[in-house]
Amino acid sequence: MGSHLNVRWADQAVPALQETYPSERAGLDASFGEMTNFSVGSPSLVFVYSDEMRPAPTRDKHYIPKPTQQAVDSAAAWADLFQTEGDYSVFIPGRFFNVVRVDATDISSAHNKYLFSQKAPMVILTDKEGKIADIFQGKAAIKRAKVVESMAVILRKDGYIQSSALFARLGLLMNQLEKAEYDVLSTRVQFDEAAAKLAKAQASKTAIKKGALTSSGETARRQADKCEAELERQQKVKYEILKQEYVLLRDLGLPDAKMPSEPAENKSPAAAPSG
Repeated sequence: MGSHLNVRWADQAVPALQETYPSERAGLDASFGEMTNFSVGSPSLVFVYSDEMRPAPTRDKHYIPKPTQQAVDSAAAWADLFQTEGDYSVFIPGRFFNVVRVDATDISSAHNKYLFSQKAPMVILTDKEGKIADIFQGKAAIKRAKVVESMAVILRKDGYIQSSALFARLGLLMNQLEKAEYDVLSTRVQFDEAAAKLAKAQASKTAIKKGALTSSGETARRQADKCEAELERQQKVKYEILKQEYVLLRDLGLPDAKMPSEPAENKSPAAAPSG
C-alpha cells in the first residue's frame, strides 16, 4: 500500500548551525535552508526523530543498552502517524507533501540548538514556499488527527484543494483496496497450488498412458478453473476501486507528478502477478 500511495521519503541529516536566531522557527528555517533534500514548490512534512541509546554507567560491564525517552517517543509517534493498521489518514494528504525524515540521533545542541536529539520527536509542516506552518513537538503533541487537520489547512491555503471532504472517501477506498489485494493474493496462492497439482497429474505415467487424468487430477483442474474465475472477479473489483480513486485524485487536483498511473483492466488474471 505504501508504494501505491506514492509517498516518497527523503532522509536528511541535521546540518551544523552555529548562529543564534531570534526564534525557534527562524532557526528551523535556517536549518531547512541547509538541507540538500529539503526543497520548496510543494508543502513538506518533516519528521525529526532520535534512535539514541542511553550511555552505559561507569564500570558497569553488564549494562544492557536502553533507548532514551526521546527514542521511545519517536518510535511511538512514528507508529501512530504511519504504522496504524488500516489507517491511511496521514498518507492520503501526504501525497501532496514532500516527506522528510531528519535523524537527530546523537546530535548535540552545540551542533544545532534547533534540531538536536532532545528535541525529538517533532513534526514540522511547511507550506509550498517552505514557510513553517505548524510545529508539533513531543509524543503528547504529535497526534494523527491534529497533524492531518493541519495538513488539510495547508493544502487549502496553498490552493491545492477546496475541501478535504474527499479525503474520507479516499480513506474508505484504501481500506477496500487493501482487502481486494489480500483477496487476490490469497486466491492466487490457491490457484498456484491447484495448477501445480494439475501439472503433476498431467505428467504422471497413468495420464500419459491412458490419455486421461486421474480423479485427483480432475479435482485439481476444477479447482484451478474455479480459482481462475474468482481471480478474474477479484481483479475487476480491484480495477473498479482503482478507477474510483484515480477520478477522486483528479478531482482533488493532485499534481501530475504525484498521480498514480491510470488503471488498466487486467485481461489475464491467472497469469498476472498477485497483489
